[in-house]
Amino acid sequence: RTINRIAKSDLNRKVRRAARAAQKKHRRQNRRRTQLRKATGSDTRLFVAIGKPTDPQKTVSVATTKLMNQAVWKTIRRRVPWYEIGTLIQSENRRRAYLVGATIATVSAAKRGRQTEVSCQIKVRVSPLKEGLEHFVAGQTASAKGNGRVIGASSRAAVVESKKQCVLAVVEQVTESQIVPFILQISAQ
Repeated sequence: RTINRIAKSDLNRKVRRAARAAQKKHRRQNRRRTQLRKATGSDTRLFVAIGKPTDPQKTVSVATTKLMNQAVWKTIRRRVPWYEIGTLIQSENRRRAYLVGATIATVSAAKRGRQTEVSCQIKVRVSPLKEGLEHFVAGQTASAKGNGRVIGASSRAAVVESKKQCVLAVVEQVTESQIVPFILQISAQ
C-alpha cells in the first residue's frame, strides 16, 4: 500500500520512479512464482522449517553454524520460492510442515607441507513435523550426506576460514542437489 502511494504521489520524481520500478519487480516475481508453482504441481501450503545446525564435536565456530543455517535457507528460497520458510517455532499448527536440519559429521585438517588440507562431511535431513515435533515416517523422511575438501594456507586464521568454506560449500551443494528435489517430490504427493 505504501509503495503504491509513493509511486503515485511522492513529490520527488526519482523516488516515484524507484517505487514504480520496485512495483514492477514485485509483480514479475509473483508471476514467476505462480508459473513455477503451476509447472511443478507443488503444494503451495507446505511449510519448511529450517532447524539450527548441529556440531556435536564443536569443530567450527558458532558463527559458521549460523552461516550454514543461512545457506540452507537461501538455497531453498532460491529453488522453491513459493514455499513458506521459517523456524521450528513458526511451524506449529501448520497442516504440512517439514524440518530441514544440517549436522556437521566431521571436519579434519591435515598439514601438507606449507598448505593445509581441510576435509568435511555434512549430513542434512528432512522429516515431517506434527504439532512442532519431528516425526520419522517412511517415504517422507530423508537424509543426505556430502563431502568436501579445501586446500589452504597453514596459518591458524587460514585453517578456520578453510573449515568455514568447506562446510558452507558442502551444505549448499547437498541442499541444492538432494534435499530440494526430495521436498518437491513429497510436496507433489
